[in-house]
Amino acid sequence: FFEEIGFSTSRIGGPGETDILIFEPARFNVDGKSTKMDSKSSINFTRIKRHMKENNAKFMVVVSVGFDPAVGRDAKMEGATLIDVQTLITILKIHKEYVLSPFDYIEILKQPGIITSEDLSLLQEKAEHQNDMLNKSLILLENLDFTPRNIDQIKGRIDLYCEQKRTPNI
Repeated sequence: FFEEIGFSTSRIGGPGETDILIFEPARFNVDGKSTKMDSKSSINFTRIKRHMKENNAKFMVVVSVGFDPAVGRDAKMEGATLIDVQTLITILKIHKEYVLSPFDYIEILKQPGIITSEDLSLLQEKAEHQNDMLNKSLILLENLDFTPRNIDQIKGRIDLYCEQKRTPNI
């Protein structure tokens, strides 16, 4: 998942080790926690902090199927980010539609506590902005014929195009 959205990773795993070390563009640990229940009811944050120190990581992300609200409160106090699998899937869907920078994802992944799909509105807004800019760039390119024109002539061509296509003017 983390490689798919643009991070350089190393899978470590094993007893007493972090599961995944993300080393670029930001260094952080990812630990996966399994549970037979619908949500994780406890996490040993001391051990995860030790992993952070050993790997010189700046922050930690814990992934599981879900988290009890009490664990979310503990995570906030400990500075840990908790993210459930469904939220990761939502991020991946956003990424497949509009490729964002890993730095955009870091903003979300550094937030202590439980990250939910609702918390991803910032990513969605950036994706929509990127799509809007792409569409405007395509309109501009479509209306350039490389004939020398002044800015008013180019603007007139684009306005006419937008009017004919019933799209908002740029």
